[in-house]
Amino acid sequence: MINVLTNVMLLAEFSMRAVVDVDADVNAERVIIMSRLSGEVYHMFKLTDKVRSFIVPYHHTLNSTLMVGIVDDDGEYNCSFLDGVIAESVNVNAL
Repeated sequence: MINVLTNVMLLAEFSMRAVVDVDADVNAERVIIMSRLSGEVYHMFKLTDKVRSFIVPYHHTLNSTLMVGIVDDDGEYNCSFLDGVIAESVNVNAL
């Protein structure tokens, strides 16, 4: 009978994510992050902290197809959108 020994090395999966950091105006009450090509809304909710990080699909690290907007729910101020945002590529395993 022949016994075969093999060395097996387990490695953590290499995992990259796309992150957008939003530093909102003090009067902003809601943030909207969406794709400018498809109109798909990735995030839309009330802000509790004025500086937040959001995970978006990874292909947004390769091109400038994100729109980030802030909205005032009271209607006192105009909304503001920034077009052409590129997400930051982050290695999740390094965190």
